[in-house]
Amino acid sequence: MQLFLSPRFNIQTLRNTPLSSAGKHKAALDKLQSHQLMTMQQILAAYIPQSLFKKWMTSTASRRRIFTIENTFWGVFLQTLKPDSSCQSIVHQFRVNAKVRHDKTISKSTSAYCQARKRLPAELLSEVLNHTTQRCDDYHPLVNCRVVCADGTGLLAADTKKNQAQWPQQASQKVGCGFPQIRLCGLFNLHAGVALSYRLGNKRSHEFPLLREQEQTFKRDDIFVGDKGFICFYDQARLLAEGVDSIVALAKRKPVKAADAKRLIGPDDLLITIPKSTSKAAINRYPEERWNSLPESIDMRQIKVDITIPGYRTQSVYLLTTLLDETAFLAELIAELYHQRWRIELYFGDIKTTLGMEKLNSKSLDRVMKEIQMFFIVYNVLRLLMLDGSSRIEPVTMAFESCLQTLLAYHDREGFLSRKTALQYAAELRQEIVLCTLLYSTLLVRPGRAEPRQVKRRPKPFKLVTKPRSELRAEMLA
Repeated sequence: MQLFLSPRFNIQTLRNTPLSSAGKHKAALDKLQSHQLMTMQQILAAYIPQSLFKKWMTSTASRRRIFTIENTFWGVFLQTLKPDSSCQSIVHQFRVNAKVRHDKTISKSTSAYCQARKRLPAELLSEVLNHTTQRCDDYHPLVNCRVVCADGTGLLAADTKKNQAQWPQQASQKVGCGFPQIRLCGLFNLHAGVALSYRLGNKRSHEFPLLREQEQTFKRDDIFVGDKGFICFYDQARLLAEGVDSIVALAKRKPVKAADAKRLIGPDDLLITIPKSTSKAAINRYPEERWNSLPESIDMRQIKVDITIPGYRTQSVYLLTTLLDETAFLAELIAELYHQRWRIELYFGDIKTTLGMEKLNSKSLDRVMKEIQMFFIVYNVLRLLMLDGSSRIEPVTMAFESCLQTLLAYHDREGFLSRKTALQYAAELRQEIVLCTLLYSTLLVRPGRAEPRQVKRRPKPFKLVTKPRSELRAEMLA
């Protein structure tokens, strides 16, 4: 008779040899992985590899429990992916996975998961976000280099004392009748749509200081595109010193006339000199050492662009750029790059409206920071999915929401993990995204489209809150 013995069976003692500490640890990890949301983890392994979690798995915050740091990360990731997903729904998914795969029962209470969310390290989220930004270095096809655009936007946080102290509400609103207002300035890859970095401030924060905190995001030979809120001699000179050219719109400064220009390049294309300010107010606004290191003047091109599209409020705009080579960078090309700057508004719309970042739910400062980080991680992963599947399609023509829906549909499908590897499944997902985009969800190119910025649907006739809810409840019960 032939005996089929396991590798761990010891002939001398006729019993299984005891596991070493390393073997016990591996067995515990295997058991924990049976409770993971393996579907999402395997689909996105190419974008968020498991190696990013290794050093955190040995920390005290990730002892042998079901909601490890890695499990919790993917739970929060799925919650962010589904704006209407609650903590209870994530716990239910863990319970189903544990029952189906391991025939084990997990408590339906959300307490353990909520505590695990609170323990999720902000440093880990920063590392994951940096990993997603480094995977994309897409060049713009018009100029064969990376084009970075910047803009600011506003977010609303939960109405708590700590949030109000950090991000005050509008001064015209009474206490308890408004929400903390967060100011966010973000940098995006204009062609790929991937978020490169962001900084937060309050309603009093101007976009300039937030942009200067992100100077390390720029690389040599980049082109920076910003609206009229980003024109400043200090910033353009510092970027130029780092090898970064810029295209910005002229704001309050009067345009230079052709007679005062240094050289006439074209009918609406002038080479001008921007002098360094000598006012004490401007000098005191910046660090003295940095201000003294700037040149006394910089040469820029002033290009007038006439807008003939019906429905546009602006009829003409003056652009200032440090791209002085008029043969390599025609005025029409610079105007087109600035026209494409509007895409950043669409990128913010994808994050704030489609994913739901416009209204944050977290009630503490650190949780608000983590929530925003996770929104940008989810957004970048979806953008990378679209880029990997867009070899035949321009990224700007791919529907962001269609990519989101396809990813969720693949996550909800059952029975694939036993038949396919993660790489096979990720490749199939990218092909499906391309197919959906080509056949069903390609964004239509509608140049010159004009729509009134008005709302048709009337709000319900509820009274506005003019007192804190605690006072209103007391009046109702009196």
